[in-house]
Amino acid sequence: MAWNKINVVLLSAALAFSVGFIADAEAKRSGGSKSSYKSSSFKSSSSWSSKSSSSRSSSSSWGSSKKTTSTSSWGSSKKTTKKNTWVAGSSTKKNSWGTTPKSTKPTPTTGKQTVAKAKSQSIKSNQKTTFGAGVGKTQKVAQSRNAFKQQKAAFKPRKPVATASTGSRKSGSTTTYVYNRQSPIVHKTVIVNNRSTYYKRRGSYYSDWDTPSYSYNSYSSFGVWDSLALWYMLDNINDAKQQQMYYHHMNTPGMQEWRREADRMALQNAELRGKLAAMDAENARLASSGLKRNEAYVPEGVDADLLLASEVLDDNKPVIRMCTGAMTQNYYNVAKIIGRDMQSARIEPVVTNGSADNLRKLETGQCDGAIVQRDAYLNHVAEFPASKLDFTRVLSPYAEIPHLVCPYDSGVTKLSHLSSKHTVLVGKHGSGSAVTWNNLVQEDSAYGKIKTENVGGAMATARLSTERNTCLLSVSGLNTKFMRDINNIGKTTKLQLVAWNDGDIFDAVDPLGEQLYHSYTLPSGKYNNIQKTAWHSMNSSTDVVTVPADVILNNTWIQKNENAFEFLVSEAAGKIPTIREYVGGQK
Repeated sequence: MAWNKINVVLLSAALAFSVGFIADAEAKRSGGSKSSYKSSSFKSSSSWSSKSSSSRSSSSSWGSSKKTTSTSSWGSSKKTTKKNTWVAGSSTKKNSWGTTPKSTKPTPTTGKQTVAKAKSQSIKSNQKTTFGAGVGKTQKVAQSRNAFKQQKAAFKPRKPVATASTGSRKSGSTTTYVYNRQSPIVHKTVIVNNRSTYYKRRGSYYSDWDTPSYSYNSYSSFGVWDSLALWYMLDNINDAKQQQMYYHHMNTPGMQEWRREADRMALQNAELRGKLAAMDAENARLASSGLKRNEAYVPEGVDADLLLASEVLDDNKPVIRMCTGAMTQNYYNVAKIIGRDMQSARIEPVVTNGSADNLRKLETGQCDGAIVQRDAYLNHVAEFPASKLDFTRVLSPYAEIPHLVCPYDSGVTKLSHLSSKHTVLVGKHGSGSAVTWNNLVQEDSAYGKIKTENVGGAMATARLSTERNTCLLSVSGLNTKFMRDINNIGKTTKLQLVAWNDGDIFDAVDPLGEQLYHSYTLPSGKYNNIQKTAWHSMNSSTDVVTVPADVILNNTWIQKNENAFEFLVSEAAGKIPTIREYVGGQK
């Protein structure tokens, strides 16, 4: 019994020691650790940076939490009745994340950073709810879309030929479909079309109808018409609404083509001949009544888009001219990924110089949307104080890395090794790389002494390979063709991916007060030829920083396409896993 008591005492003491040790370690960790790139830290200061608030006075109102003076669209002064994008602390405004965070003030902690845990948790929770539901909805739509594609593939294929009387939708230089663009029913559908529920409504429309097997011996569409809509009309010709469908549109090119196809098939099908005869009898009766034909006619209670060919609907989606970057960089291909099979809109990537150029083109109306580094907006309002750029952030699919690469013989293996004898090529004017370098200088003026040039692309690659003290900065995800090329050059030329060891850049915050840049350790092997240590002989991990990439839309486009936007957000969010896989798993 005594021995058992001793054991209990020893066990209790050990447990108490362990709890105390863990608590002490946790206290030390929370008080002094550096935020990782995944953290959601906030600064208490309303300006974007404690060091640069005086030099960037135009941005001082971004962090305002007063309801009567909150700013819209990251900086342009708007009344509170207008929808905000990045407004910190608003309890009633819907911000650019598609969420409504609580008006919780940042809670200071020890160390340089201030953390608003409640606000961070609120934003994260709302993000998950908004995007999580959207992803599930997108998956259901994808299943319906796949079923539709399988059904469409069962029809007889053909290659239409464009004529003078028809329009054509083109993919590159190949005509994929032709139809009469002037058809009144097409114009009518474009106005009211809501693609977000198309597949659900289509399935419901045909749910009580057994599709005749012979219909699949025809084409999937005729002019503007979906083939199933016409075969359904024929099977329900005793319905007055469907009777008038044929009567009003019998002289349109697509309906005439379908009738010729049906007559051809009826030569070998007595059942079909009987249905066509019944339809002709009803048509003659309507003609004798003197009913005036109306080419915009849609049966009452039927959505017009259910009658039209899918190619026509795809061709008439609202278009988003998406400013991206160079074709060798990620933004261009990310825009293509987002637009792939998108039902709510059609995305047309626009080649640009990069993030800063994208914001300028967005404001001047040359683009409807853009993919930008989050730090680009700070430079935009600094360069254009009177900017009235008005946009909403749709999603932030991944974080980008400022890749600083120098010749190994330059002696630069860390950011702090740069000196006045070095030159950094920061990409073309308007590039995201130039933006990030400018923000680095704003946070630490010592880097302003280093010479920079607006050179990018092949010329920057050539100079990096041949000039000992010339470095290159490229802000991008992991999987760009440009960085793969740089890594390949590293097989024959000693190049070094430089570590970011200057903590001043972590002081920068975005218009919501969130930490703008985050530390991240890039695992060894991501760039096996330029991540080296020990006399450039061994692979090594590299300490770098990250900055979020944002997809934004002009609010004017959103207001004109409200139906499309309602579904676009969830569709775009559903592409995040594919985008992250493309950029090498970077989150």
